[in-house]
Amino acid sequence: MNPYYISNPILNPTVEDLLGKWKLVKTAYLMSKQYFDDSQYNIVYEFKADNILTISGEIESPFQNRIGEHSYSITDSKDGRMLTIDYTTWWFSVSSQEFEISLAPLDGGIYRFVKLKNI
Repeated sequence: MNPYYISNPILNPTVEDLLGKWKLVKTAYLMSKQYFDDSQYNIVYEFKADNILTISGEIESPFQNRIGEHSYSITDSKDGRMLTIDYTTWWFSVSSQEFEISLAPLDGGIYRFVKLKNI
């Protein structure tokens, strides 16, 4: 079993399922069999109800989404629900405690996040 697949994903996720803070913990590039522990960098994605995503962390995100504010939306496509951050569209999956975005079918990475508790 691949550790990067979400257990008990929410079917047809909505913006409300993404709201809150998520910490990047793992990155995988399955084609090249590279796996990284990103938890040390404290990269946090905060999805807000006004379709603004704020990314913070100790280093720049290892992919296209940089520290700062971004727009996001969820859309339907022939491939299922997709998450668009600025101009990049990702496959995604979310559960109550885990979140994943992926460009793996296009030879990109899979990025795994865990939900941070609301303070």
